[in-house]
Amino acid sequence: MFNPEIKTTFLQGYKENTQKAYSRVFNLTMKFEVEKDKDLLHFTLDEIETALHGFHASTGDSLNTAGRTISAYLNWARAEGLREDTNPLESVSKEWFKNMVGNTHQQFITKQEIDAIIDQCNNDQDSVILSLLFEGAGGREVSELRNLKREQVNDEKRTLILINDKEETREIQISEQCLKLINGAIKQKDYLKGNGEMRRDHLKETSELIETGYVIRPAKTRNVHMEQVSPHLIYGRLHALEEYFGLDNLRVKTIQRSGMIWMGKQLLERDGELGKEQYHEICERFGVSKVMNGNKLEYMWWGLKDFINPDMIAALYE
Repeated sequence: MFNPEIKTTFLQGYKENTQKAYSRVFNLTMKFEVEKDKDLLHFTLDEIETALHGFHASTGDSLNTAGRTISAYLNWARAEGLREDTNPLESVSKEWFKNMVGNTHQQFITKQEIDAIIDQCNNDQDSVILSLLFEGAGGREVSELRNLKREQVNDEKRTLILINDKEETREIQISEQCLKLINGAIKQKDYLKGNGEMRRDHLKETSELIETGYVIRPAKTRNVHMEQVSPHLIYGRLHALEEYFGLDNLRVKTIQRSGMIWMGKQLLERDGELGKEQYHEICERFGVSKVMNGNKLEYMWWGLKDFINPDMIAALYE
């Protein structure tokens, strides 16, 4: 980092996950700080724009997240008397960030972007939702997430038994990251409101989580809860993350389809093609419905070609 003493002082006001995520942004801006021979806290809007262009981000949302880091730093610097001018990022919109990216497919999220969001989540109860959706869990009204219990997780094989709303079961392989988040969500006792960064008007920063036996659990409130969370709790947590990170595409379908594209990229690299066999693998992982095709029950894979294809993969990852 450029001028590490000042930035370290700034970072000390945040939790460990946020410190790591913010440090990555500072590592990317360092090149431009060295070129200008001045700290980021003294940058103008034009200079910030130049630095953000150098991130080579694939979506405006990822730049918006980086912009939030820079904005927080500038506000802190002004409060500490280190910056005289106002924060120029407070006057820009999401469109300002999107316009820097160009003609990129904004409706999807890359693996790097989902990882960056997960890294900044201070609740494993939140980040496990993102990871599960990206790696293939879903079901009608996210029933496979809502039904997930500890006994359905095989740590040694890194597999999950998923159960949907019709009590149909299937098994999927998951990453080490996803397994770690599942175990973290199971162990979590208190839910951090506002991702752990609260406004002064909140009297209590945490809510106790109810022990239900499920991986995703509700917090104690005055209302009576069933053991299994409602789909609205999951949608609500995603919406809260959208607002916190300044995003507009953290929806269930968007995250799942983004995960499909990432899997398509891996299969394309493995096999050198994206054909029926590869699409069937994606369908199996993500629980895509089957229909009668002639006299044969088959995955509805042909619709996936509209967004899982070499052009889309190149647009997002190259």
